[in-house]
Amino acid sequence: IRELCSDRAKLERELKESCRMLDEFTNKYKNECDQQEQLRSTLENLNKEADTALLRNLEYQIQSQFLQDDINSTRDRHKKNL
Repeated sequence: IRELCSDRAKLERELKESCRMLDEFTNKYKNECDQQEQLRSTLENLNKEADTALLRNLEYQIQSQFLQDDINSTRDRHKKNL
């Protein structure tokens, strides 16, 4: 009977340790999931900002081309008038 009581106490300690480890790993997993979600959100925001910057750059390139065409046209008219 003493041996069984000793085994039972040992098993209860192992159970408590296993439960503690399970809680620890569960918390680590939840923290990793939260961090991953934050990183996904950050990446999504950065992608949106990059898309906005690319569109703005394209608009500037188009405006620049129109201005260059206007400059060339004005220069040609000026040469003809001379």
